[in-house]
Amino acid sequence: MRIHSRAAFIIWKLIIIIAGVIALLAQSNILRGSVSPLMFHYFAPLLCIAIIIDSLIELIYTAQGGHEGRLALLGLKHSLMICSVLVVYFSAAILNLSINTYSGFENVPFLIFHYLMPILVVVDWLLFDPKGTAHMWAPFLYPLPAAIYLVVVELAVNVFSTNTAGIFLLSGAGTFPYPLFDITLSGLSSVILLAVLCYVLMVAFGFVIAALDNLMKPRKAAVYGTSRRASHAHQS
Repeated sequence: MRIHSRAAFIIWKLIIIIAGVIALLAQSNILRGSVSPLMFHYFAPLLCIAIIIDSLIELIYTAQGGHEGRLALLGLKHSLMICSVLVVYFSAAILNLSINTYSGFENVPFLIFHYLMPILVVVDWLLFDPKGTAHMWAPFLYPLPAAIYLVVVELAVNVFSTNTAGIFLLSGAGTFPYPLFDITLSGLSSVILLAVLCYVLMVAFGFVIAALDNLMKPRKAAVYGTSRRASHAHQS
């Protein structure tokens, strides 16, 4: 299942980019005349930036007619999609974050980060990406963006004593953007166990995506009689 339309592909990529930019501008408070860098302490805005960059690169490759370049990005696309769905979307669901958590204009970036972007990325993969490119070992690498984020923040807090707390009620205590991964609050063993469980869950979901990707790859239609005609021509 794939739409072979350059115009539709470009329009969809522009929708992703515009939605992401709107969320980032709204969350940074730049539209209100001030800039808050605290949003960059959270994984969702950073992932949104990565998705925007990926979409821009794919647009450039498409404009230049470079399909090979797009193929090289598919592994990154799968990784961004899995992180977007599991980490960003389900973190909001598990932590019971909803529209009622914020008020007014604050709802716009929250809804885009946690709900709209995951949907846009999944639909982008289903409708526009070539299928049959996922290697079965790739799911072990799909959680890398989330793992890199966690390692960097843990080092910043616990080694360099940097305050990475954010601006939401989610960060009500400690210096970590997500209290569940704050070693001071949750304990080292609990944080390690939670990180391992999250990695296993993401890898398992990655295998599902890789399997679906290979199941949806185009099949070559058999041309009946070809081998028979070739054999007859060879004998004569």
